[in-house]
Amino acid sequence: SGSRDGSIKLWDVQSGKCDLTMTEHDGAVLAVDISNDGLVVFSGGDDKTVRSWDAQTGILQLTMEGHTDVVTAVRAAPDGKKV
Repeated sequence: SGSRDGSIKLWDVQSGKCDLTMTEHDGAVLAVDISNDGLVVFSGGDDKTVRSWDAQTGILQLTMEGHTDVVTAVRAAPDGKKV
């Protein structure tokens, strides 16, 4: 899930507990997706960036810049090579 506080959280759907928190966005996170293999989380937000994260560790892998306005949607390609 993405939040206005700039964080992304991964939740255990059985226990309802947060397993991982990622915090590198400067502003609200407006879009979140996860790769088909579950290994990468993609996010976009108010800071006009798309970011990729290691879904196991929460470590930021890559920040993609180039949008001139907020990012409101992200979707991982089925092969995980594009977003």
